[in-house]
Amino acid sequence: MFTKPLIVCGVFLWLISQAGYVSSETVAEYIPLDDGNSWTYRATGSYGAYNKTFTVLPGTTLINHIPTKGIQVFGGPDNLGIEYWTNDSEGIRVHGGYTPITEIGSGSVVFEPPMHTAKREMNIGETVYSSGKAIMNFSGYGTFILDYESNFTVLGTETVTVPAGTYETFKFGGSYRTFGYILNQYFDFTVSDTRWLAKYIGPVKETYAHFYGSETHALFSTNVTPPPFKPSVRYLPFLPLLLE
Repeated sequence: MFTKPLIVCGVFLWLISQAGYVSSETVAEYIPLDDGNSWTYRATGSYGAYNKTFTVLPGTTLINHIPTKGIQVFGGPDNLGIEYWTNDSEGIRVHGGYTPITEIGSGSVVFEPPMHTAKREMNIGETVYSSGKAIMNFSGYGTFILDYESNFTVLGTETVTVPAGTYETFKFGGSYRTFGYILNQYFDFTVSDTRWLAKYIGPVKETYAHFYGSETHALFSTNVTPPPFKPSVRYLPFLPLLLE
């Protein structure tokens, strides 16, 4: 949820189109960001077959004075990369990330403004757009300022079966493009992504494609579990009379 050449080709694929929801639902219920939450996926496609795990790190990291949650990747081409994002009253936003390995050394990126992948409330068929600067820094090579643009749409609902089980999900689709010059060479990279999210669980399936290939991720295991069911309590105006 990747290729080593450039940070934007890999680190953020798991974040793209992360959320959105239909009216009366809560974004936080589809992207749980509690410390220690972990998801393991079976990846198949252009890079072979392998497992990769995403784990929410403890605490927060300040990016442009905003406390963000770090999600670290274990396994696959992006091993030990970290993504930084928020899920709050502003919706779902991607703030930046770090990858230890690219063809030109370790690299980081900060989005200004943060990439907005979902508003706090969205209806099926609604799209959220975002654009700004992707400020990249590569060890030993300096800083490069590129442009980015993205769009993410709530596509509908769907029942999905993966190795971890069968889930009722909301389906989301979108794309993310970064373009500009790095080391005097023009860079233009677009990722198209479709993702299925289960309430209280998070992403259970993803398919994505870009210039270097395509891949499918299916949830294999997770330590994230839904909260205990609590039936709603309705106020009965005649109840006090029955209790007298």
